[in-house]
Amino acid sequence: MRAGLCLELVEMFNCATLKEARARRDEIAEEAPEAVARLDAGFEDAMTVMALPPAMRRCTRTSNYLERLNTEGMRRAKVISVFPSEGSLIRLVGTYLIEENDRWAAKSKQYYLPAVEEL
Repeated sequence: MRAGLCLELVEMFNCATLKEARARRDEIAEEAPEAVARLDAGFEDAMTVMALPPAMRRCTRTSNYLERLNTEGMRRAKVISVFPSEGSLIRLVGTYLIEENDRWAAKSKQYYLPAVEEL
């Protein structure tokens, strides 16, 4: 039961539209009402990624990308370790975020590219 429910939830998160995701959620609710009570509480928050273009959903539906972004920002700050002012730290991290934004816009990284079926 648990493995089947997990697969159904993955299908729900992989739906192309929010309407399809809601329909899939309703189907899951019929099969496992106690599990869906928790899902309903955070469904709208979890589905905010559906507002993005399909090519961007894959890397933004989890916090993995943000965790990598934060880790790299902290790594760069640790190299310097002592900053003359708060502004210098903000400039360092801000510069990194601008570079990352440019990479995002250019889609130069593998995980930014659309899935094969979308090409």
